[in-house]
Amino acid sequence: MRCWLRTHLIVLAIALSAALVLTVSITDGAQHCARAQDVSFEFRDSLSAYGRWSDHPRWGAVWIPAGVSADWRPYEFGHWVYTEEWGWYWVSDEEWGWITYHYGRWLWDADSGWFWIPDDQWGPAWVMWRRGDDIVGWAPMPPDDSNVDEDVAPHFWNFVYAADLVAPSLATVVLPAAQALVFIGQTVFINPTVVVRTNDRVVVANPGVAPAIIAARAGHPLQTVTVEPHVVPGTVGLPARSSGHPPKAQAFRIASRPRRR
Repeated sequence: MRCWLRTHLIVLAIALSAALVLTVSITDGAQHCARAQDVSFEFRDSLSAYGRWSDHPRWGAVWIPAGVSADWRPYEFGHWVYTEEWGWYWVSDEEWGWITYHYGRWLWDADSGWFWIPDDQWGPAWVMWRRGDDIVGWAPMPPDDSNVDEDVAPHFWNFVYAADLVAPSLATVVLPAAQALVFIGQTVFINPTVVVRTNDRVVVANPGVAPAIIAARAGHPLQTVTVEPHVVPGTVGLPARSSGHPPKAQAFRIASRPRRR
């Protein structure tokens, strides 16, 4: 176990160094587009009840959630947990979140609002991070072949006080979206989700903010958890995990233990 963990930490260190580049893509852009067009039956079947599919002029088949407010943003309704295997893992309160926050990418435009672009690579979350002295923020990570400066706007970001990052319901502690530009000016970009291929293994890590920083701000040890996510059959990343639609409120298993600061 210790040997495996040491190996994992080495791989994660590689991921952290790679994260200095804003967009890290091991997958060729053309392959990404081809996979995105090949929307699996599981994606369509699981998501159709919660929104609609549309043909986007740039991204092809995309999914648009129904019943969300005008100021809704991805990665707002839920909470973060920290895992030793992948770093920060998003636990969604939305029934369809087990797909849309662990596969594919989110984007926004004036015509469609927020929409989800399918992809078959699983990850603990697909986000970018910002950190300041007392504030941390995260935003949906755009597709690898997009332009971050053009495709990511201030209203994409969710900001909280660092001590609140592990709050059980982040929507109740998220800072006002209208102040996003102020918070962006008070923070710096750090560690987005990264994909690292080593030999025949694919490692997706979401290092984000160092857990020791969050533990210090919160004033108590951070809990690390073990997560058993459900995956869509035939997709990439977790061949040994449970597949298919998770039972309600049982999309993962958490075994908590204190993490030393």
